[in-house]
Amino acid sequence: MIYDILDIFKEKYSERGDKLILDSYELKEGLYVKINENEKIGYFTVKKKNRESFFTDIFRNLNHNAYQWFKERDYYSGYLNSNKAFFDKKIHNINYFSLFVKIDSFLSEDKKIIVKERLENITNEEFIKISFNKELPNSLINKQYLQEIIGEEKTKYLFEKEEVFKKLLTQEILGNHFLNLCSYKKFTKLKEKEVLKSFEKYLSDRERKKNILKKYKFVKNNLDSILKVAQENHVKNYIKIFFDEPIEKYKKESEIYYSLKIFNDINYNENIGNEIFGLSNSNMGLNSKKPFLEHKTKLKTIPFLIENNNALLLKKFFDWLKVQPYKDEYNKPIDKYLDNKFFIKKHSANDESEIMDFDYIPCEIDKLNTSITIKNYLWLKSTNVLLENYEIEFLNQLEEKVDDIFYNHQLTTNYYGEVWKKLDNSFANFIYITRDAMISYFRKYDDKNFYQVVKKYGSKFVVEHVKKDRLFKAGLALNLKFSLLEYKGEEIMDIKTMQKNILDNLLDSNYKDLETEEFFYLCGQVARYLINQSKQGDKTGSLLEPFLKIKDPQRLKEIIKTTYFKYKHAINLHFLKFNNAMSLIMAFDKEENLSVSSNMDSFLIGALSDNIFYMKKEE
Repeated sequence: MIYDILDIFKEKYSERGDKLILDSYELKEGLYVKINENEKIGYFTVKKKNRESFFTDIFRNLNHNAYQWFKERDYYSGYLNSNKAFFDKKIHNINYFSLFVKIDSFLSEDKKIIVKERLENITNEEFIKISFNKELPNSLINKQYLQEIIGEEKTKYLFEKEEVFKKLLTQEILGNHFLNLCSYKKFTKLKEKEVLKSFEKYLSDRERKKNILKKYKFVKNNLDSILKVAQENHVKNYIKIFFDEPIEKYKKESEIYYSLKIFNDINYNENIGNEIFGLSNSNMGLNSKKPFLEHKTKLKTIPFLIENNNALLLKKFFDWLKVQPYKDEYNKPIDKYLDNKFFIKKHSANDESEIMDFDYIPCEIDKLNTSITIKNYLWLKSTNVLLENYEIEFLNQLEEKVDDIFYNHQLTTNYYGEVWKKLDNSFANFIYITRDAMISYFRKYDDKNFYQVVKKYGSKFVVEHVKKDRLFKAGLALNLKFSLLEYKGEEIMDIKTMQKNILDNLLDSNYKDLETEEFFYLCGQVARYLINQSKQGDKTGSLLEPFLKIKDPQRLKEIIKTTYFKYKHAINLHFLKFNNAMSLIMAFDKEENLSVSSNMDSFLIGALSDNIFYMKKEE
């Protein structure tokens, strides 16, 4: 999958580069701060309303150029994910030209009150010493002073156990973040050191280190005023600070970070022919908690290796995939990408995209080779008008009919993900069993399993409708099943002819024994007629449910007999047609090796089609 995608994506990326991603890239909600060369501060906000983002300066003026400026630098400054933070998970940027911190990480006035409540027997003077030092920002707690006052052990407990402390950015974390950007000294593994050798001259440059110190001091001295602006403008989510530096410098810093972090785990890296290969971090999770992804029988247990340039390109692909819309202008799901060569079902979570399903699409099908005729086999009526046959010419029309008639509009919205909590267990189970075949046909244009599912499970959907009192839709589902099977060349029962033969047989004093199909059809007819005799106001499909649970014909005969005695008071003693039907059912003796489930279609046809006990012979 990975190399199939890269072969095509590489062509597109070579044409447009990162512009391919940046054209659709959106800034997250928050306060955006631009520090100009003269250290003048410009403030901008991104706010969301009804899923739309609005970018303005703090005076509510739109500024397209500023948005483009921030967008580029934001893309090259963010970490891959929280597990790959540069120094601490509370700081989300990877270079010294920016600072990304969630607003919740700062020590606001309300949090100061909470913090103080957690500290027993502390004076106001001592608390001020903890939360404020003239050398450091008031919005950051000073962990060092906290240890001096309440002790190292209790301080450690607070930051590990108390939620309010866990989220706080401390003065020490901020300082160490910039300190590590100077020399990358936190990266002490042998393979990390090998990677950093190629950047040794760049990292040791004195001017770069002076620049880092200068920017750290500016951030430290202005953090409180920046946070105040964020609070005054009711900003949510992020505070993001950017220094006005050329985009090339941002790219250079990101290059160092990606060299260290682009792979899933640097310990898996291998030097092969002077090229670094490793385990991709995109669409892959492999760690001590997920050992089941390893190939245990191989010398190298990791699933696959990818060269570092391809790993970076793959990261770009997933960045591009993340910013692609889920639906088109007609509100239809988008799942064809890269010139419609691939089916890709993406899922975005924790600000990352992953591929849930993938396939190569050799050709796209819109119109069916030959139209499918949906026939009214059961002669169903709607408001006393006989339903007409109709044609399906396009694949999307067939998908809509299958979703509506088989799945009661529960298929396309549940192609992926869990459905147990949305639907009852039996219907959810049908979706789990059958949806892969539906996806293969309607999304990937492979009908190999579709018609097998229709043949095997079509009647189960009919039964499900009956159980839920959707008798008319149950009839439609049976019509749809027969129409699809006939389209694939299967022979379908001639219902009208069989109905006429049985009616003739019931009215003949010398009636003949029933064939198997006739037996189950007549059982369905009798069952439906008996239920209609119920005095219950609303004769729901649930009254048919006991008949649908029967497994063998003998038991079916018994329950029909029991139901007859329940409602015999409502049936005319001299009703010849019905009496003959009961006699034929009870006399049926071809039960050996027969099951109700294998003849369910015949029973359902009887239960859902016009009832012969209300017909005259000429009908």
